[in-house]
Amino acid sequence: PGGASAPPAGTAAGTTTSPAAVGEPVLLGDVAEVREVGSDLSGISRTNGEPSVGLNVIKETDSNTVEVAAEVERVLDDVRDEIGRDQVVVVANTATDVEESVNGLVEEALVGAVLAILVIFAFLRSMRATLVTAVSLPTSVLAALLFSWVDNLTLNVITLAGLTIAVGRVVDDAIVVLENSYRYVQNGYEPEESALRGTTEVASAITSSTLTTIAVFAPLALVGGIISKFFVPLSLTVALALVASLVVAVTIIPVLVSIFLRRRTGDPAPQRTDEDPDEAPEHGGRLRNGGGFARFLAGVGLFLLASVAALAVASSAGALGNVPGLPSGFVDRVDGFVSGIGPGSPVFLAVVVALLAVGLIVVLAARRSSGASEGLLLRLYTPMLRWSLRHRLAMLLLALLAFAGGLGLVRLLPVTFFPPSEERLLIADVELPAGTALGQTSDRLRPFEDFLQQDAGIKSYQVSIGGEDTQDPESPFRPGNRAQAFINVREGSDVSETLDRVDNEGDELYGENFQVQILSNGPPQGGLEAVLTDGSKEELARAADLVTEEFRKLDDVNNVESDLSGGNPEVEIKVDPEKAARTGLSPVLVSGSLGSLLGDSTVTTVGDTPVVVGVPESSLDSLDEVRGLPVGSEITVGDVAEVREVESPAAVSRTDGERAVTVTGGITSTDTQTVSTEAQRAIADLDLPASVTAQVGGENEDIDESFRNLFLSIIVALVLVFLLLVVFFGSLLVPLVILLAVPLTTVGAFGALYLTNTAISVPSLLGILLLIGIVVSNAILLVDFAVKAQDRYQTSDDAILAAGQARLRPILMTAFATIFALLPLALGLSGGGNGLISSSLAITVVGGLATSTFLTLLVVPVGYSLLKSGRRRKRKA
Repeated sequence: PGGASAPPAGTAAGTTTSPAAVGEPVLLGDVAEVREVGSDLSGISRTNGEPSVGLNVIKETDSNTVEVAAEVERVLDDVRDEIGRDQVVVVANTATDVEESVNGLVEEALVGAVLAILVIFAFLRSMRATLVTAVSLPTSVLAALLFSWVDNLTLNVITLAGLTIAVGRVVDDAIVVLENSYRYVQNGYEPEESALRGTTEVASAITSSTLTTIAVFAPLALVGGIISKFFVPLSLTVALALVASLVVAVTIIPVLVSIFLRRRTGDPAPQRTDEDPDEAPEHGGRLRNGGGFARFLAGVGLFLLASVAALAVASSAGALGNVPGLPSGFVDRVDGFVSGIGPGSPVFLAVVVALLAVGLIVVLAARRSSGASEGLLLRLYTPMLRWSLRHRLAMLLLALLAFAGGLGLVRLLPVTFFPPSEERLLIADVELPAGTALGQTSDRLRPFEDFLQQDAGIKSYQVSIGGEDTQDPESPFRPGNRAQAFINVREGSDVSETLDRVDNEGDELYGENFQVQILSNGPPQGGLEAVLTDGSKEELARAADLVTEEFRKLDDVNNVESDLSGGNPEVEIKVDPEKAARTGLSPVLVSGSLGSLLGDSTVTTVGDTPVVVGVPESSLDSLDEVRGLPVGSEITVGDVAEVREVESPAAVSRTDGERAVTVTGGITSTDTQTVSTEAQRAIADLDLPASVTAQVGGENEDIDESFRNLFLSIIVALVLVFLLLVVFFGSLLVPLVILLAVPLTTVGAFGALYLTNTAISVPSLLGILLLIGIVVSNAILLVDFAVKAQDRYQTSDDAILAAGQARLRPILMTAFATIFALLPLALGLSGGGNGLISSSLAITVVGGLATSTFLTLLVVPVGYSLLKSGRRRKRKA
């Protein structure tokens, strides 16, 4: 480009003036220096230590991420053929994360489906019956995908997570229909009649169960905010899958039962299916002896499990060291074992596998039968239920203690907005002192790049110094004293450990001017923010320095910066209107003249070369030279304006029209709420200027808002479930008995989070919503049978006892199927999902379902018994 300077008379060096005769042309060369120069270098890019050109490809909003990435890769392959395969490096590709999450969720869904089918086979021990139930899985999922396509829902991580969650639940209706029909077949009915009787008997129960499960997700669409934005598609996917499973259960399953299930030769004639199982056949004595031995083994197993759980709780609370008589080595080993337990740890995985093996053995043992015996589980459950009905207040007290214990565990759990994501891409920012030249910044980055090349956990990196900043839409151009690095973590390397190493190296090289974090494509995570308002500019600056220093003292906070920091030095020219008026100028004219002299504007082009007019850079090396710039005839800048050097703020923010300063930081701990609380206390103890107001926000505000919306959703869901049950049962009190099952989820849900050291988060609270629908479904099966069988029994206790005996197997089957279907997601076996859908959701459901199923089978019958006995007393009165 060419540079030309045409200042008025009296201008500076580098120009030549010669009077021209009137009418003679004045050549540009006579009044200015004209030369061709190279354009200024705006940025430097290096990839793996070599000079490079960085390209950032951004897809359109409605485009498919994977398809766009595949097309870009195809184009890059053509480029590689031209310039060399090693000359093109893809540093970051979000499609890879999307594909990994999708593939992981698909794998977890498939593994969960297989485990659910194995559970059904373990209970029924019939390949035909198992295959009949298994039909509901692909049919329901395909129907949900079809409905999603009609509703314009894309197949993404959220919708796939909905299908993964629904896998365990979509077989429930089919299990109930099949089990009830299978029971009729076992009692001698023909398959066609068994299918008809079995389906019609439970049709209303499974319909109400499905509708109540769908109803618990409805409030998510009403609360707004990030909850609705992210989880409404998931809820719709689950709801569509459940509707499809209900249709399959009442249409296809009965047909398959009538075709594939056959009455065995020698089966007795049809008999009542609600007879008392305690009326054992001739060889019932042998089963009772076996049951006694099994009860002994079960008692020993429960005692061992309770002991292990007690040790884990005591170790987590730090109480083992205070117990007298315990060897220190034993305490250390227990503490080490407990600290190593986590959803992804080998210890946790081994414990879960062992428990699953024991559970399957118990289930298979329970299916040992002879004659009319219903199996070991039923013979264990019946005495427990009888005892519960005789000691109703004690049972209710036990339920209350379980509920209170679950709520008490909440205070011991860490709290975060969303669990950490699993991306393998880090982003580092370096900021050198303001005014550092581009070349100097490049040289200062070399030691950091050498470290990145030598670290075994880093696959590749790309450094941008100055130039365009694609990560900050508010500041698209990066000054020369700033640099940014994208760091790709190698597969198999621990992202957190690699992050720590990079952070430590950056701290040693650049101190507080270095920041690094995981670049997440999911929801915001780990943000801390303090907003300072009111007060003068100087007071806000002083307060920002105090808050910044206090944030940096917190152990679990990094990347602390203020929007007042990072500014660049600049020359401020403030025109005095009175002085300008005395010289015959106005502030507007002065600004226009300065714009022409300093603006470096392009006035024309010579071919493709732009022509720029401006004062030579050599004449602006000091403030005095700026003051000497002419703005009129024998008038300089210094005559009409104040010239001084100031530091420009990195950003200017306002709150409600008032100047504000924001101090931000990143939270590295999983317990973000505790860190936010510590930050609030630290700021409250600071001696800030009296007129400055400080408010801590960031992720803590997101947690408060989202949790408030989710708690509101849970309350609305319970109201909707209650209203639906009122319609189905035609009673205001019976639904209350069914809802007794809901509080029983707390001890298992929060207990599982505590034992796995998992934080309460938005996904875990979403798991509570899902739990409500599942446990209510189990309670509906019990109460519906009791209500329908009430006329055939003398007392309500006999009716609910028969209901428990008849519905024990389907309730256990549905519970085990759901638990096993969600185990792959809870263990994170395939690494599927992201911060939105994580193991915390599955852990909540698995833990809550494990305890609530057992308690529901005892507490709900007790509640029904109390309700009926109260009504009898009223009628007698």
